[in-house]
Amino acid sequence: MIRLSINKQIIIIAVLPALVVASILSTHYIWDQFDFISDSLNKNGTLIAKQLSPAAEYAVYSGNTELIEPLVATIIKNNPVLRIQILDKYYNNILDISSPEKFEEKNDSILKVLFSNKNTLIFSEPIITEHVEVDPGNNNLANRSSISNTTNEIGKVIITISTQHATEKKIEQIEHSTLITLALLLLTTLVTLRISSYITKPIKSLTHTVRNISAGDLDTQIDRNSTGDLGILESCINHMRIELKDSRTDMETQLNVYTEELQQTLEELEIRNAELDITRSKAIYANNAKSEFLANMSHEIRTPLSGIIGFTELLQDTKLSSQQKDYSSTIHKSSKHLLAIINDVLDLSKIEAGKTEIATSQFNLIDIIEDIINLLSTSALEKNIELFYRIEANVPTIIHSDPFRIHQIITNLIGNSIKFTDSGYVYLQVAKGELGNTENSIKFTVSDTGLGMSSTVKKRLFKAFTQADTSITRRFGGTGLGLVISRKLTMLMHGEIGFDSTEGEGSTFWFSVPIKGEISEKKNSELYGKNVAFISNHFIAQQTYKTLFNSWGCTVNNYSLDNMQNLAEIESENDIIVTFVSSKEINSITTTHIGEFSLTKPSLLVASTRSHSELRNLHQHLFNNAAFTSEKVEIIKQKLINSLDKETEESGIDTSNEVSDTSNNWSNINIMIVDDNDVNLRLAEIILHKHKARVTTAHSGAQAINFANLNSYDLIFMDLHMPGLDGYETTQKIRETTPGNQPVIIALTANAMPQEKEKVIQSGMNGILIKPVNDNIFQKVIEQWVLKEPINTSKSLEVNNNESAEIIENSIFSIELAKEFTGNNKELAYELFGMLRAELDNYRKAIISAADNNDLTELRNQVHKLHGASRCCGTTELKEVSSRIENFLMQNIKFDNEKEIPLLLNAIQNVAHFKINNEQAEDLP
Repeated sequence: MIRLSINKQIIIIAVLPALVVASILSTHYIWDQFDFISDSLNKNGTLIAKQLSPAAEYAVYSGNTELIEPLVATIIKNNPVLRIQILDKYYNNILDISSPEKFEEKNDSILKVLFSNKNTLIFSEPIITEHVEVDPGNNNLANRSSISNTTNEIGKVIITISTQHATEKKIEQIEHSTLITLALLLLTTLVTLRISSYITKPIKSLTHTVRNISAGDLDTQIDRNSTGDLGILESCINHMRIELKDSRTDMETQLNVYTEELQQTLEELEIRNAELDITRSKAIYANNAKSEFLANMSHEIRTPLSGIIGFTELLQDTKLSSQQKDYSSTIHKSSKHLLAIINDVLDLSKIEAGKTEIATSQFNLIDIIEDIINLLSTSALEKNIELFYRIEANVPTIIHSDPFRIHQIITNLIGNSIKFTDSGYVYLQVAKGELGNTENSIKFTVSDTGLGMSSTVKKRLFKAFTQADTSITRRFGGTGLGLVISRKLTMLMHGEIGFDSTEGEGSTFWFSVPIKGEISEKKNSELYGKNVAFISNHFIAQQTYKTLFNSWGCTVNNYSLDNMQNLAEIESENDIIVTFVSSKEINSITTTHIGEFSLTKPSLLVASTRSHSELRNLHQHLFNNAAFTSEKVEIIKQKLINSLDKETEESGIDTSNEVSDTSNNWSNINIMIVDDNDVNLRLAEIILHKHKARVTTAHSGAQAINFANLNSYDLIFMDLHMPGLDGYETTQKIRETTPGNQPVIIALTANAMPQEKEKVIQSGMNGILIKPVNDNIFQKVIEQWVLKEPINTSKSLEVNNNESAEIIENSIFSIELAKEFTGNNKELAYELFGMLRAELDNYRKAIISAADNNDLTELRNQVHKLHGASRCCGTTELKEVSSRIENFLMQNIKFDNEKEIPLLLNAIQNVAHFKINNEQAEDLP
């Protein structure tokens, strides 16, 4: 919509009514004049016809028209008559006179063009005569009464009149009316303009002044020349201008004050920033000092602790008296407890430093839980506590997550429950979770009948170095870090953790983590469709084993031990008899009472004990078989199946958990151990000699270099922190002096800080072991690196100590890591690995040629292609070495060719010579 100015609005308001009124009046006047002209023309024609009709009577009667012709000519001449006709009674023209053609003026106006049509009007009047009868005998005309008068039409007068003259009159009236209207409008407009200028002038002045004020010119003054509302408005604007000017002056004054204060604040901030920089530098230095302190403390504590644990284990393998075995067992347990405390502190440090990574891989959930139950059942049974677990049927058993972290969290929660429970049970339940941010999750719930917690104590949980109260610390020991580490690990895995507890009734801790899993297909076994009688007084045991037996396709009927009186009836209704005896019932009258019965159906005893002698005494000759509660479910299943087959009935107890005395023969393996600590050297030497390995010990880096120059070693265990040449420098020297046959070098250190691993790999070592180490760890290292047995994870060799140190696979080839790049397609992962191995010989020759010719461009191209190929094949070591050299070449950084190129060639050789087992080899192209 177009907005008009006030001046134009005033003109429109004033002129528009005048225009309307003038138009109405002019139209009315013209219309009235048109009617008058038309009426006059009609009257004139009628009058002429009526006047000419009597005059034409004689001419018609006598047939002589000479007398009337002058009259007709006069009428045609002085009137707008075009034609006069006199007809007799037979409609014959007696007289027909037309007006001569008059000069027509040219139509030069629009109105004349519009009214240019010539119209004519025709008027007719009859000619009437009167007949008078005269008495022939009487000429006296005085007696008129006797005369009979009659009328007779003897002809007709027709007058044709032109309307041209009337039309001209009408046009003239229109022109006059239009001129008058226009004159009035012009006069009205002039008067309006004069009045509007008087009104709008002060308004324009106000507008101009307000614009100047809005533009910041507060010195503009409005002269008060108006009255009424405009005068009030002018006064208000002047007042507003003064107020704004004063406000701006005050604001400028305040702004100057604030600017000065801000300047002072900025100066203070600069001082504070400088202080913060200094404080930050101190904090970084303190943090580095803390890390260095933790590393040193870890090294200083783990080094003698490694000797204590190692030699204690060796001592326990010798012939000792019962008292000596008790002392050595106490030493071993105390050392393990101290090691667990150190591990908790270091784990928390790694988590808080952001160095803890969550590594996803595929694993069997049942294996993890069974390992934990087997690990912790001893401590539970020592306190006569029942330890159970139950996995719901809808929970996937083959899952993708971080097995090490799940193992660590469950172990912490169950360990705490055992620690703070004096009687009753600890119960682990595994069910499908309900995390809102993921499609699939698993919920682990650990319940106990322990001390419980009050509402005040609950608030202090999940805080570092904090337990329920100081009396708990004194009574049970511990650092208070288990729950803190569990919570932080759960958060890193994008899960949730929580608890509920009632003082004096026990606690329930739970955590849920997202997973990717699949429920494995369960095949029907020999137990499918069997009726199992489960006899127990423990309601948790009834729930646990009912779920287990149902998963095998069995139908479970629960009975209490008191129902043994009706044993015949129980056997008649069931195929298998399973009896559970808790730790409290083992030496009670109940177990003695069981021995009085005899069973005819296949039977199995499940007892809460770790003692083979106790299990054997309970077993006697009543049951076909017996099992520990901590045994794996597959073993229990097999024993049930064996109970069904009478020929496989066992008279003794399975001792599969006992340690075998057989040792590996490593007589063809040449190993060097480098350590400045005599205890560690001696311990490693004794363990390796048990397997007949050829062992050389070096007390310093220089001595290790001399030995490496003189002998060819398959494996070197390298201590990192030694006086003189440390492990990093010693490794570099060995790599430089033995370019042909490169040995596998494994770091052996007590420093568990995460940055240590990065330094180890960058220095040219193949992996890292965290002290203390034992026979199992040495066996895994040699099997993995020297005997080249296959592995199935993606990480470099590293050991984290929880209950005992364990190796987290090597970095030559990981099928799990390779599957992450192929959408979990195992066949494609092996195919890519095979394609890479087929090209390695070409890469090796091209790299050697480019290095010999110092052709950095060709070397960069070859290393770049090798790096790209190794990224998606699960070959971590090859990827890291090629990536490091590629970065040097791309950024034009000088590097030691004689050091880096052999490392790359060694990584290529490791991948090329990596051994694949038979099952994996079938998938290779």
